[in-house]
Amino acid sequence: MTPAGVGAYVRLLNEQFRRGYIPADERAICRIVGMFPDEWDDVRDEVLAKFEQIDDGLANGRMESERNEREGIRQMKVAAARESHESRRKNNSANCKTPPSANCKTPPSANCKTPPSANCVHDHDHVTVSKDTVEGTALPFGPGFKSAWDDWIAYRREARFPKWQQRTIDAQLERLGKLTEPQAVEAIRQSIANGWRGLFPEKAKTTESRPTRNGAANAKIAAQVAAQPPGANNRIGDEQF
Repeated sequence: MTPAGVGAYVRLLNEQFRRGYIPADERAICRIVGMFPDEWDDVRDEVLAKFEQIDDGLANGRMESERNEREGIRQMKVAAARESHESRRKNNSANCKTPPSANCKTPPSANCKTPPSANCVHDHDHVTVSKDTVEGTALPFGPGFKSAWDDWIAYRREARFPKWQQRTIDAQLERLGKLTEPQAVEAIRQSIANGWRGLFPEKAKTTESRPTRNGAANAKIAAQVAAQPPGANNRIGDEQF
């Protein structure tokens, strides 16, 4: 094929890949290949020899085969994505542990199998989402902890720390759940105040449970004073202080 013929051929193949065919009207072909009619006449025979007549116009057999193969691959990917989405939707519904309640104002759809609850809402895709969950993971404590956790997420986002993966979120919430709620909240506040990248529940637990030196001494003095008989000259406090 001549260079001009190759250029026209490639443009027609691109048009067929986009539309599925090229028009049989040669005036339309001239517009597609960007040629004047006399220029098209010079390459017409060599280019159209690569195409055959179909119902809608003209088509190249090899291009049609490639196009159908690509379309099949695309459909497979779409089907796989839908299946994955459906699987996640079912898992989210199965993992919603909130008991049913009459306070859920959004009724479930016919396709949503999870019962309504006080803390659950049903979105347009019939996926049940809990207000007391983070990324699908239930929080171990109530509103006070949720407020601290939201501050922690906002702090990490503002500091541009790497986003935690779901397994990391699950592990951190599990560790915090082993503490009392005040200890868990203190662990979060402590990390934010110190600019830490992670949570260290064991430090908050140690800090809360460890008495101060003066506090321990004062407790000992108070016990000794309480042990003195009424009317005794109590100098224990004076000596200590």
